[in-house]
Amino acid sequence: MIQLSPNRDRLYSLEEVRRHIAATYGPATKQMRRPIADCLGAILRADVRAQMAVPGHDNSAVDGYAVRQRDLVSDAAVTTLPVIGHAAAGHPLMGSLGWGAVQIFTGAVMPADFDTVVMSEDSTRRGRAVSVPSRIRCGANVRPAGEDVPTGTVALRAGRRLRAADLGMAAALGRRTLAVSAPLRVAIISNGDELIDSDAPRRVGQAYDSNRVMLSALLKQLGAVVTDLGIYRDESKTLAKAFSISSRKHDLILVTGGMSVGQEDHVRQAMTKAGGRIDLWRIAIKPGRPAALGQIKGCAFVGLPGNPVASLVTFITIARPLIDQLCGGDLMRAPLAQVMLGFSLRKKINRQEFVRVRLEHDAKGRPWAHRYPSQGAGMLSSLVASDGFAILPRDAMKVRKGQWVDFLSFDER
Repeated sequence: MIQLSPNRDRLYSLEEVRRHIAATYGPATKQMRRPIADCLGAILRADVRAQMAVPGHDNSAVDGYAVRQRDLVSDAAVTTLPVIGHAAAGHPLMGSLGWGAVQIFTGAVMPADFDTVVMSEDSTRRGRAVSVPSRIRCGANVRPAGEDVPTGTVALRAGRRLRAADLGMAAALGRRTLAVSAPLRVAIISNGDELIDSDAPRRVGQAYDSNRVMLSALLKQLGAVVTDLGIYRDESKTLAKAFSISSRKHDLILVTGGMSVGQEDHVRQAMTKAGGRIDLWRIAIKPGRPAALGQIKGCAFVGLPGNPVASLVTFITIARPLIDQLCGGDLMRAPLAQVMLGFSLRKKINRQEFVRVRLEHDAKGRPWAHRYPSQGAGMLSSLVASDGFAILPRDAMKVRKGQWVDFLSFDER
């Protein structure tokens, strides 16, 4: 494990956070077999190796006529052949066939000894004969057996979070079940005297808790089983008891709020009282600097800021990689695209910034990122009105309009 002192003055880069996660946390969930229909979003724990080729036979990629190159007249523009049969998907034309062409449909198995398909639109049918171009490439419009997945290859590697296309691949290989991680058990807590649930009357100085709802939804999208422990007040003793009890039945405790360095933040005190530790504190990103990683008696711990936007940024950059690691998955980076900035901005060096933007495409189809006017870390409306984050480089002091940067879409979460 990387020993990182939670120094209040130290800011950790996202790369340091990722290295710490990779070195410190291992799989916390058991492996189980589940029907492929129930595996969407789960982490694959064992390679899926092809025991059969996909496709299993040479087949036609188009509707047309299957021919043999040797039957084509090389010194003529067109060859006319008798139509000696037809083959459709699921209804192969079996046996040895004589001289001629076979009408064939997309997906149909190629008749034995036939090596080329001429598309219908390139052919001329007259009764029981068809004229086809003589100078067509051998193998044209034929999908060979194993073109997609050869026998014996690894079609799906362990560690990936399964998408719909992955489940389709497993089905194409004849798999009915897959070895995946059991759902991660996550306890979620909101911390703050000002917070109330949405069904309670609100008094002056109070705010409805939005983070717990947002983060629970994100966790469920990742297949986690979420235990909502509700709101805890700014008091280390009760927090410590909740941490200690939750650590026995969960793989991860996620706390939102109470993470900044201040007199009224009791999370670190509660961690100590519960027998846990914080390995790192404060991340060199904006928004989202006050965040923490640690452990309580073998249970992973993540502390996220209380401001909604900062909470989302730190969930994406810190909690999501940790969750993948705890489920036995690859330490995946968030999928990024490239966009052009529609604004210029000065920023602090050595700090990665996540700017809320909406996208517009110009006449050339280039995506331009336009900065949402209000970038406060508590502005939920900025998340609703934006398409994602433009990620400003850590080592830059200024970014300029027209500069290409990474973009993280909210649709990817």
